[in-house]
Amino acid sequence: MKAIVMWNNYVSTGADRRILILALDSGAGHRVRMERLKRHLDEKGMPCHLRMIADDEEQARQIVAAEPVDLLILDARDMDPGAFGDTRVLAIDNMHARRKTADSGIVFYDTLPHPELDDRFDEIFRRILFDDEVTERIARPRRPALPGAARITFYAGPEGFMDATMIDEIDASMTGDDSVLYTRVGGKPGGLSTIAYLTRSRYLDLLLDTDIILTYPGMTFWEAMVLGANPVLLETGSAVHDRLSEYLSRKTGARWFRSVERREGTTAGMILDAMARSLSVDVQAWRKDVIERPGLRSLVRTVEELWNDSGKRSPRR
Repeated sequence: MKAIVMWNNYVSTGADRRILILALDSGAGHRVRMERLKRHLDEKGMPCHLRMIADDEEQARQIVAAEPVDLLILDARDMDPGAFGDTRVLAIDNMHARRKTADSGIVFYDTLPHPELDDRFDEIFRRILFDDEVTERIARPRRPALPGAARITFYAGPEGFMDATMIDEIDASMTGDDSVLYTRVGGKPGGLSTIAYLTRSRYLDLLLDTDIILTYPGMTFWEAMVLGANPVLLETGSAVHDRLSEYLSRKTGARWFRSVERREGTTAGMILDAMARSLSVDVQAWRKDVIERPGLRSLVRTVEELWNDSGKRSPRR
């Protein structure tokens, strides 16, 4: 009888754990997109195991060393994908310096635009990992904007990520304006608005009906934009995220509000500016491309090719 191993609520057998996904346990983005990838791989008969990990290279090495792995899928931006001996690695959105050196055992696969990959922006822009729940909503009609009002959603991320004072300021300005229908998802508890913790289906329905999305450069930014919302990026205090916000503002035309600008302006002014702003990317062509060639399915095909190729190699034990 094969031994059953259970981690993170996933079940796999000792004999078929040939694909291992290690994803950074930081916010919801890594988990959600790797759960989607795992589901597609399982459906195609490529059983895999997903583990959420801390940003700890030694821990990751110990995990890989403890079990046979034919293909490692690494979703941790700064972790060295060459730290796992002769294990074949598919490094997703990985910006480690090793990508600049030749290493046949590592395949870098980019699904999120980044300033260091600016010459490939158009290619990566079309590889974003939208799942079927997003793509099937693209064709749905959006509710028309309400006369004299705007539906605004603020995705504040996990508790503690965004400054609590900024969240309070945005809550107060939005709930104090009769022209705003406001929902905040995530962030700290309390304040003047009700925090909505939603199922993914209800969350995507909310984005589909959103006129303006306030957020930072993560999957919500891309999902809301492809579903038709006008994105507004907020300063977070994280050098990595704010650098991305500045870059994405230049590349897509999305509004980026630094904290000083937000405090000096007015809620009404921000809304009018965001609603009137035209994005510099062809959203309609992008939406069509996302429906016809979903980025997640392209990644699954790449994994399948690498997995089949890895079967010709002896697994590392």
